[in-house]
Amino acid sequence: IFHLSPNREGEEATKTNAIIWLATAIGCAVAGFGIAYLGFYSTIAILAFASAAIVVPAAMLWKIGNKSVIPKTDNMTKLLNPWGKGRLFWLVSLALMLYSFATYPLITLMLPAFMNLQLGFDYVSVGLLFMVYNLIASAVTIVALRWALNFRRALFQTVVGLVAVFLMPSSGLFFLTSFFALAFVRGLSIAFFEHSVAKVAIKSKNVSVDIGWLHAPMRIAEFLSVLVAGFLIQTIGFGPIFAATGVFFAAFSFLSVSILKQQ
Repeated sequence: IFHLSPNREGEEATKTNAIIWLATAIGCAVAGFGIAYLGFYSTIAILAFASAAIVVPAAMLWKIGNKSVIPKTDNMTKLLNPWGKGRLFWLVSLALMLYSFATYPLITLMLPAFMNLQLGFDYVSVGLLFMVYNLIASAVTIVALRWALNFRRALFQTVVGLVAVFLMPSSGLFFLTSFFALAFVRGLSIAFFEHSVAKVAIKSKNVSVDIGWLHAPMRIAEFLSVLVAGFLIQTIGFGPIFAATGVFFAAFSFLSVSILKQQ
């Protein structure tokens, strides 16, 4: 799909993320009500069945026209070779990894656990709050599409994000303010993510393979971040881990600005 310009493709990918977050918002509410009234196992089974529906669009995209999108076997080794990608390519990969450290453990583990264990929110409340979180992130993503991806924007989202995560463990009645501030920041930041990917992917002869290599360190970071965060929360509490996600987010923001300025 990368056939125009990095800016145009970055915008299209950012819009796609906004749509995904709208769907995620619905899923959060469904999960919260399902766990509360049907239990974990039944909810997981229902969501797994719904997720299996992805095979339908995947099958439709498998072919372009009448030609199957399958590379020739003798080209596979060359296609999958990660060497020679260049410094900018791996800088983008590093930025994506930092973004993962900043957001993945926060959303998938820390915030749901904190809301339930420390604040006493029930599953329905957690599900509905994450629904609102994703709605805010989606709306901000769309509204901010035409805003410049510059140092001032990176600084603004970094300051808001850092204040939110540092205050969150002791925010008490102001927890929701910090929580929704993070949703606002996530909506602002995803454009940096997607434009960085577009900047290197648009020049690629094998877009899907290169995007896979760009995301590979990020996926490893997702696995490690949740594992390490769970252990550290158990031993030193939520506060330092919340702070660490803010630091990773600051590093992502400013590295992304540097990447987008490069020719």
